[in-house]
Amino acid sequence: MEAGLSKFEVMSQSLGKNIASERKKLKLTQKQLASGICSQSMISNIEKGNYVPNAILLSEICQRLGISVDRSLLSTYYGIADDKEFSRNVEQMCNNHQYAELIDYMDSSNVIANLSQNEDLQIFYYYYGCGTYQLTKDAISALRYLNTALKFTYSRRK
Repeated sequence: MEAGLSKFEVMSQSLGKNIASERKKLKLTQKQLASGICSQSMISNIEKGNYVPNAILLSEICQRLGISVDRSLLSTYYGIADDKEFSRNVEQMCNNHQYAELIDYMDSSNVIANLSQNEDLQIFYYYYGCGTYQLTKDAISALRYLNTALKFTYSRRK
């Protein structure tokens, strides 16, 4: 992890880099990607890692880029510091697109009861939100979990 950055900041920068990379592969400008979805400045801020799009906006951006939401989000895996087995299992299930198993595992494991660090709770809800979206395509429910994740470490930049 880059020095001085929270896991959330690293995640948002990774997402932004992935979106920028996919956009450039298609030879699209930020304005073309944004057309009918959001403003060009919003795309710029997402690509810089300054803004994390909500689930609906991310879904629309990914659709325009022709990539899945999980490809944009899950290109980098984040582990829970004190539970390597949990982290390894989550990464494996994501890689294998086993989202039903992921949600079942997260529901049945007692890992959340043992989490005390905000960044670890954020990672738990991040994966839960990603898994929920991939399994159900229910953006509202997924967004609820992703917003919960965001609340654990988000602070407004000055």
